[in-house]
Amino acid sequence: MKTWVKLYTEITRDPKMLTLTWAHRGIWSALLAMAGEIDDRDEDGAETGMVDTVEYAALRIRCDLPEFEAAIEAFTERGMIEERDGILCITKYGIRQGRAPSSRPAVVAQRVKRHREKQAAQEPPVTTPCNEDVTRVQRGVTPSDSDTDSDTESDSSGASAPSPSPKSHREIPKGLTVAGREYFAQFRRSRWATNEQRKQFEDTERDVGSGVMLQAVKWGAANNISAVPKICSAAAKIKRDAGKPRASPRNNGHAQFTDPSVYEAAAKEWNGN
Repeated sequence: MKTWVKLYTEITRDPKMLTLTWAHRGIWSALLAMAGEIDDRDEDGAETGMVDTVEYAALRIRCDLPEFEAAIEAFTERGMIEERDGILCITKYGIRQGRAPSSRPAVVAQRVKRHREKQAAQEPPVTTPCNEDVTRVQRGVTPSDSDTDSDTESDSSGASAPSPSPKSHREIPKGLTVAGREYFAQFRRSRWATNEQRKQFEDTERDVGSGVMLQAVKWGAANNISAVPKICSAAAKIKRDAGKPRASPRNNGHAQFTDPSVYEAAAKEWNGN
């Protein structure tokens, strides 16, 4: 399901739109929103612009049937909508509303990968600090007896310990949750932006579970989305949709195509019963 659809600015000068009444323009906007909410796709994943039957579409947007039928007739005359097997479909919806090739998840993931590789190449190399107390031995020079004795005594007494290894350039802090560690690793963070973001992230992980939260973090990384509120919203949606049957390519799992009881309930609510 989409939460938004594209609205092109040319509607203010398009002859098809200018010859419609204001009521018909409002119905057209509602149909665009409905098609985005249904988000029906074919076997190849292309958006079909499918809405519903005339009667049920009118019911969903709370429009009188005669007025809605008149609007559909006007849209059909202008080539804006067509009927396929009794279902209304917005013409050229997939072309006008489809994602640009550069915004598809696979393309975005490749772009993020290249960006991270470029960042890694620009980071300063990590160098190991030298122990200045250790006497460097020049090549081709035999160590003196005093040097040999000192080395032997140091080895036997264990007084000289190896220097500790340096910390990585961006070390993940301790005390993170399972999904929190994945978030810091995916987005190369060294700290939370705010305490409120950390609390929101950890509270959401407790609510939905670490497994679901990990899926949301990986979804964010694939789509170049690091905002904590959006990742938390994605996790809640994954949790909410878990266990539901997989949508078919034909109707995308929406009940309005298959279950008349949906409309019966809506009609009772509309009429105040």
